[in-house]
Amino acid sequence: GCGAFTVNLGATAGTYRVEWFRPATGAFSLAAEITATGQQNFKPPFGGDAVLYLRSSNPPAKDLPGKSPDLRLVNPKGL
Repeated sequence: GCGAFTVNLGATAGTYRVEWFRPATGAFSLAAEITATGQQNFKPPFGGDAVLYLRSSNPPAKDLPGKSPDLRLVNPKGL
């Protein structure tokens, strides 16, 4: 598959549901639920282009402007 990479979730520590999206097929793959407190390592479960989708299990209050409960990271082929 694509290479592993690290994401610093220190500023957004919390519990996340991890999903992988495969653009070539349009398929989603559920990986796990994680509790992040800092550096978190990820590796796509398939080869080719991959999009990491993290959905917060504890989204911030609605009165916090600019804060999103979702985080999307793209891991292009060859990284």
